Amino acid sequence: MIKFSVVTVAKNAAATLQQCIASVAAQRYSALEYIIIDGASTDDTAAIVSRHKARVDRFVSEPDRGIYDAMNKALKLASGDFVHFLGADDYFVDGNVLQEVASFIEQAGGCDLVYGGIEVRHPSGRTEVFMPPPAESALRFLVSGCLPHQASFASRRAFELTGGFDDRYRIAGDYDWFLRVVTDPRLVTRRFERMIASYRIDGLSNRLAQSQREAFAIQNAVPVFRQPEWLQRRIGIYLRDSLAYGRQAEALSRRLGPRIWLRKTIRLLGCFGAYPFERLIASLRPQTLREPALARLQDRVLRQRIENDDLGRRSNPSGQPLRAQAAPD
Repeated sequence: MIKFSVVTVAKNAAATLQQCIASVAAQRYSALEYIIIDGASTDDTAAIVSRHKARVDRFVSEPDRGIYDAMNKALKLASGDFVHFLGADDYFVDGNVLQEVASFIEQAGGCDLVYGGIEVRHPSGRTEVFMPPPAESALRFLVSGCLPHQASFASRRAFELTGGFDDRYRIAGDYDWFLRVVTDPRLVTRRFERMIASYRIDGLSNRLAQSQREAFAIQNAVPVFRQPEWLQRRIGIYLRDSLAYGRQAEALSRRLGPRIWLRKTIRLLGCFGAYPFERLIASLRPQTLREPALARLQDRVLRQRIENDDLGRRSNPSGQPLRAQAAPD
């Protein structure tokens, strides 16, 4: 019988932790241990854990060096065959999650990383469903996205072979770990087409500028992504992303009135007209030119995403940002 270690890393999470704990306690699966690592909270986090101590197997509350340091502490305590990190703002979507994940792993006949889908909860109260692409497309997806750790289950073998989380990163340490797993030929990744958890989007990982810059730096250092064919492919992906965000910006600006729309459209036309596509096309050949072109595109896509989030907040009475989907490969 597969044993799961479910881990929640928390700090001053009293407002949401109770629902998270309740969703773990509601699981109809017995081979489960629940570990909570708290970063020395000053609110009622410890009191909430104490009220549910019958459902919590290990509770550690002490200062740490950030979320990934806390996650590494949990890995040292975990005894399960698979480890799952459930955020303090998040919760399992129903009581059958672990039972069905265990059945999937057993039927799959061996895997090291299993991921499913999440329900995304926005600040306005709106929800949407996100299902990552199949495992064979995971590496391509990681060029401009990240697998949801709230819906992922990793084997102890995966951590033994790739190591834990790099706590030098403040926000994108899970992105770094996913890249190590997906690019390791010794490890098997599979997607389970099932909703796993409900995720609140306005948390730490939604600090877009910092998290995306960290992710780009990590991505640009991965050997497989530095190969000529992947450098060229990533440029193509970011070009399509840039065009998609440009179209979204034009649509969002229409909601803010004719003057804003016209000003934004002129900016977009000027930006696209001035962009050195000839140099970009030329850069697809020599590797020494490809990397600067990639860096320019990454910076441009990030600026577009930040601007579009701002446009979305301004154009929505609820204040909810609208997010463009990257163009298909």
